[in-house]
Amino acid sequence: MSTNTTREAFVEMVKKARQGEVQPLHRYLNQLYQDGKRSLLKLTGSEAEAEEYFATAIARFWEKFIHRNEPLPETNIGGYIYTMARFLCLDQKRRTTKLKITTPLEPEIINRKELAENPKIASEEQEAAARENLRRQAMQRALARLTDKCRDLFQVVLETGLEKPRELFEQLGLENARAVTVLRYDCTKQLKVKAAAELELLMQEGH
Repeated sequence: MSTNTTREAFVEMVKKARQGEVQPLHRYLNQLYQDGKRSLLKLTGSEAEAEEYFATAIARFWEKFIHRNEPLPETNIGGYIYTMARFLCLDQKRRTTKLKITTPLEPEIINRKELAENPKIASEEQEAAARENLRRQAMQRALARLTDKCRDLFQVVLETGLEKPRELFEQLGLENARAVTVLRYDCTKQLKVKAAAELELLMQEGH
């Protein structure tokens, strides 16, 4: 399928995806990546990383315009998605650079803070441990309430230590790395929502 499709044709693909017929839109997006990946390769120097940034952009596009049914942007769709992918890549580079600059200072800052707040440390550590225990319980309850696909995803990650989509899609029986990114985005969102609800219930039970 050509990525030079009309807006009307793209809108029709989106409508079908919202109704559960996702293959036409998946094929279009796969071709979109192949046609325009050079712009990401210039930033990443790695096709694997370029594909992961593109997949993350697709996951966000899917969440916003397919799951939440928001109106499509008036701009060129391909340009919109690639702009999002480039932003993700540049933002990650900025974060990495900032981390490299600040990390050597962190131990000294932490030590000074501990010395200044020494009388409070014991009680704060107890409170932190209690909060962490509640968070773990909430997370366990939330995991039990996830769909089978989401539980399978998190189980494979925990058991194998694999994290990158290109390493996981065969393990999960999915079509490609982009499918893993979309699934992980959806499952992580589900997990956060359910864990927050369970944490609130646990806190209410504690009172």
